[in-house]
Amino acid sequence: MKTTLLTLTDDGLRACVWRRGAMTPLQLLPDAAALARLTAVEKILLLVDVTEEDFRVEAVPPLPKAEQIALAHRRLTTLHGGTPFRRTVRLHRRDRREDVMSCSALTRPEQITPWLDALRHAPLAGIHSAATVSAALIRRIAGDHALLLSWEKHAGLRLSFFAHKHLHFSRLVPCRTIFPSAETLAEEAKRTRQYLIDTGLLAAERTPALCLLCNAAHRAEIETHDDTPYVFLDLDEHARRAGLKTRSTDSDATPLL
Repeated sequence: MKTTLLTLTDDGLRACVWRRGAMTPLQLLPDAAALARLTAVEKILLLVDVTEEDFRVEAVPPLPKAEQIALAHRRLTTLHGGTPFRRTVRLHRRDRREDVMSCSALTRPEQITPWLDALRHAPLAGIHSAATVSAALIRRIAGDHALLLSWEKHAGLRLSFFAHKHLHFSRLVPCRTIFPSAETLAEEAKRTRQYLIDTGLLAAERTPALCLLCNAAHRAEIETHDDTPYVFLDLDEHARRAGLKTRSTDSDATPLL
């Protein structure tokens, strides 16, 4: 089956074709009319990789699942004016009085809806957040807490915090075109960890595993200039596990997402 993959970033929408493990280069679509011409394909997936995305961990009473989700959605509506692009997942029960929920929302629906209007007659199979789908990359990481650093060429440097393999927070730093320097990676990791401590998502005495997804060349460059104890995730190895036959020439994580 031939699948068209759409990637929405802050600077526009790009499209590529996935078929039998091979992926064509991402091409920027100039307007919605160009997108409408894709409706003849067999399947379309939309990956949203933007800065305007909110993540929260909410404690709610141990109600039936549908009522818990409805309560979390009402809180998100109060914060973000009713964006339809929301996601709520129950993480665990803290005690008999409350459950912990992960809530996220794409907070600028006007960034997405014009493209969806052009796809109203297309075989759109799903809309996915780059932050939420990245959880698959840290499944084999030991420990309870991990901070994943991944670079998406057309979006930027994404830093995603996981507790017990569940996404709790993610932020996107505009850093396009070239892979971030060792100094930038270390500084943004430090800044994110401090934010997690300040907001109570991470205890001050804890240090999450710093997981950096990159290719061998960038790993060698970083190890030469920085002694930050990263857990390196080999981009090419993850691509092979995902069945991706098109070899990357840089450390762009977009094809894996």
